Amino acid sequence: MGLTYKVRGFIAMVEKNLDDVSLITILIPCRNEERFIDNCLKSVLKFKIPMNLQFEILVIDGMSKDRTRENIYNIQKTDSRIRLIKNDKIIQSNALNIGIRESRGSWILRLDAHSFYPVDYLSLCYKTAITNNTSNCGGIVLTNAGGSSYSAHLVQALT
Repeated sequence: MGLTYKVRGFIAMVEKNLDDVSLITILIPCRNEERFIDNCLKSVLKFKIPMNLQFEILVIDGMSKDRTRENIYNIQKTDSRIRLIKNDKIIQSNALNIGIRESRGSWILRLDAHSFYPVDYLSLCYKTAITNNTSNCGGIVLTNAGGSSYSAHLVQALT
């Protein structure tokens, strides 16, 4: 099966912290993503961004029952930009609300934990938003299949 690219993230302007337009908050809601969270976070930490920008990473965990939190803690030890936040209500929409409340940036980049991102993903989204004077834009990334079965690839193709 060939590589499938889908829109899996977007950047949006938020109406807070407008004094600091150089900070972008990356929100990654997750639940039971132990197989994917390492690659996701490692790809995000490799983002190449213009010198005037910085980013923070908020991983909002929906009470994972696997080793997701442990994997995040291990990566968090190597980079202080990562914050792990608990989402007691489990559902993704609640995770995003928590992340938006906790964000310190003027821009929010929402990403999926089961995807990995090219090094220029953040800079291209930001540049596109600024160039086109828009407050929301998205990009294309590779989504990982949850297994090797037909149904796992079907879910990958539909998400």
